[in-house]
Amino acid sequence: MVEAESMSKVNKIDDDRLSNLPDPLLCHILSSLPTKQAVATSILSRRWNPLWRFITSLDFDDGMSRDGSFDKESLSEENERKYLRFVRFVNKVLFSRDKHRQIKSFRLKCYSIFICSHNINAWVDYAIRHKVEHLDIKIPFPFLKSGIYVPSSVLTCETIVVLKLECMSFSDYAYSICLPSLKTLHLEAVFFEETYSIELLFSGCTLLENLVLKCYAFYNLGWQHLEIKPLPCLVSADVATKGFPLAPLYNAKSLRLVTYDFIEEKIPVFQNLAHMELIFRMYYDWNLMMKILQNTPILRCLVIIKGLTSINEDKVEQCFAEDEVGCVSSSLRKCLVVGFEGLECEVQFVRFILQNAQVLRTIRISCSDDAFSNSDTKLDTFKNLSTCPRISTSCELFFE
Repeated sequence: MVEAESMSKVNKIDDDRLSNLPDPLLCHILSSLPTKQAVATSILSRRWNPLWRFITSLDFDDGMSRDGSFDKESLSEENERKYLRFVRFVNKVLFSRDKHRQIKSFRLKCYSIFICSHNINAWVDYAIRHKVEHLDIKIPFPFLKSGIYVPSSVLTCETIVVLKLECMSFSDYAYSICLPSLKTLHLEAVFFEETYSIELLFSGCTLLENLVLKCYAFYNLGWQHLEIKPLPCLVSADVATKGFPLAPLYNAKSLRLVTYDFIEEKIPVFQNLAHMELIFRMYYDWNLMMKILQNTPILRCLVIIKGLTSINEDKVEQCFAEDEVGCVSSSLRKCLVVGFEGLECEVQFVRFILQNAQVLRTIRISCSDDAFSNSDTKLDTFKNLSTCPRISTSCELFFE
């Protein structure tokens, strides 16, 4: 009993210490919580009751999982009631908060299949009017081709610095896009109805520094004939979109590129690229590999994740006999090859790196699960590579 009373006193003291913190600090703490939890603190005491109304970060999550299906359970009356409760909660928060307080961050994750564009537009417009800087919207897969469009107010917002959109569409009515403050853009499973919307989007992001683009279909639109302006401020890019042009990415320092088909365009010179991950989903092309290495003069780290089928295998020796070895000679420090199968073309590539990378520190070979029929074959391949001459005296080879 005495111990329980002592613990109660300690907890009370801790609570009092927290409550005695200044309002700005408490509001900052509440802003880091999901909005539902922040609002729940209003029942703690009179001291806490009004604080959530002054938070600058709103994070709404309907708690639904996203599976992309229209089964009986997802269409149940209970799920519809959950969505309506969620709508009432969001509306109540927006109506009750301090109207003069800026919204720095607005995150909305609503995976209910009862979602409608009217609510999305109203909530996002509210955030835009309150000078939102970070806007993050996620909706369910079933609405990829529905009428859930990016609200027009977003496309000309002067305050947005970070914009993340998932499973939304850009309307063909988007005649003007200007995002003068935007520095980070994440688009995942986003659809464009017209090619000019794509061009407008990137031409309106002149300060863009970070790009994540994971869009696999565009209502049968292709990227081949797009005229996307260069992104001079770009620092990092993660592109997993078939056919997206490389030229606008020329200034990136870090690039993750996922390819699904042949890349036929001219490879730009990546003057600032220091880290690159090259993921081949279907075909891996040794010609492309060498062209990239020849056009990345300061590349320090190279990650290669192999695809299912190799092309240009008959020209491998010619590829690796090029006089211009680009970054390999003077700057490459780390190299990782994932999905190694012990094919002759792969062995030749590893040998090329070992024999030309003067400042290479580590090269790591990660084998695919079914690459070798037995452990002896794997061991022989490792011995073969281990005895290969290395121009860098400090290079270490790891075989996994």
